[in-house]
Amino acid sequence: MVTAAASCIPEKARPASYCLEGFLNTILTSCATVDEVLKNQGLLTSPAFYLVADRSKIAIIEVGLNEERAIKVTDHDVLSHTNHYLDKNLLETNKQFNLSSHLRLIRIQYLLKAQRRPFTLQDFITISQDRHDYPDNSIWREGSSPKKVHTLSTWIVSLPDNDAPMLYVKMANPHEPPKTNFYKLDASFWANGLRGD
Repeated sequence: MVTAAASCIPEKARPASYCLEGFLNTILTSCATVDEVLKNQGLLTSPAFYLVADRSKIAIIEVGLNEERAIKVTDHDVLSHTNHYLDKNLLETNKQFNLSSHLRLIRIQYLLKAQRRPFTLQDFITISQDRHDYPDNSIWREGSSPKKVHTLSTWIVSLPDNDAPMLYVKMANPHEPPKTNFYKLDASFWANGLRGD
């Protein structure tokens, strides 16, 4: 499960209780599948986008300013999202237009449709590094100035049918060379913690 901020809502318009952290521990420690998250979606109260996956299903939950929600679920297709509301019943929640969010979504959807299936981990790594729309609007944003948004990390999880999940992480801290690691999330990983290959 990951969250994406609703940057289409100005910070001053967000509820005073806006928080994307506290409930995540509850969800992640009590839900093992997409269906279990959907049964507990009442815990998702902050306006944001929640992306959930297990080995057989993926879901996107959009939560609006008054906890109204829209849910998309699939067990055989792709879902994509950036930082603005997509469901027709929540479009009014897009309080400010975010060009970067729209351009990134268009590009992601294009790349997903153009890619031959089944997808590989490397396919998603390549998509995550896409710089098609220049420094401020690409999937991987380098920022045209220090005040513009920079992508600081990418993490991609692969859930093979008959093996432990694989995690790819790229960290791009300012003023440091990027670092990438692959982790196999098997029993050894959970016993010993993070160790890059």
